[in-house]
Amino acid sequence: MDHLHGLSNFVFTYGTLRKGQGAYNRFGLDKACNFIKTTTIPGEMFTMGAYPGIKLLSKSQYFKDPPLITGDLFEITDEYIVRRLDGYEGCDERNGDDGLYHRTLATTTCGIQTWI
Repeated sequence: MDHLHGLSNFVFTYGTLRKGQGAYNRFGLDKACNFIKTTTIPGEMFTMGAYPGIKLLSKSQYFKDPPLITGDLFEITDEYIVRRLDGYEGCDERNGDDGLYHRTLATTTCGIQTWI
């Protein structure tokens, strides 16, 4: 999967992209990904008006029990979904840090490295 740079074949979704939510069916996640499980990642969710935002936390940013974001973990079976999700989130790798959303890698509490 060249677009993913070979780093992970998984994607973690939250908000409207979760299984059963509005954007999940509209973007065809059920056809381009295999649902693995509902899981969590260390981080904080906040509102950005019409949509949620998150701040991922590293182990050095919390003392004991981190706040957790609940979402759905999928294995990507069709790479086109990454481009569609990037478009939905307003992510354009050519713009560097200009956008609000940046696709990045995170590790779930079940130990799987995933795109978020």
